Amino acid sequence: MGVSANSIEIDNRGNSDYYGPLYIGDDYKENHMVYDTMADWTIVVGDGAKGVSSPGNYDETESTTAKGITFKYKNVTSPATETVNLGSVAFTGEKYKE
Repeated sequence: MGVSANSIEIDNRGNSDYYGPLYIGDDYKENHMVYDTMADWTIVVGDGAKGVSSPGNYDETESTTAKGITFKYKNVTSPATETVNLGSVAFTGEKYKE
C-alpha cells in the first residue's frame, strides 16, 4: 500500500474485496477503509472493530472535525447507526460526518 502522484495502491482480497488507505480529518491521518464501488456509503473501519480481518486505526475521539450524527425521537436523542452489507462482510456502526 502506498501513495504517489495523487494515486493510491489498494489491496485486492478475493475477487471483490478492496482495502486501502484514506486520509481524513483536519490532520489527514491515514486510516483504513473498504472500497466498494457499489455501496452508497464509505466505511472507515474503527479502532477495535470486531469481526473484520483488518481492523482499522480510526478513532473519532482523536479527530477535531468528526461529528456524530444523531436523531431525535420523542425528546430522546440517540446516535444514528447504519448497517451496510457488502456481501462478504456486513458492518454496523455509528454514523459520522468528518
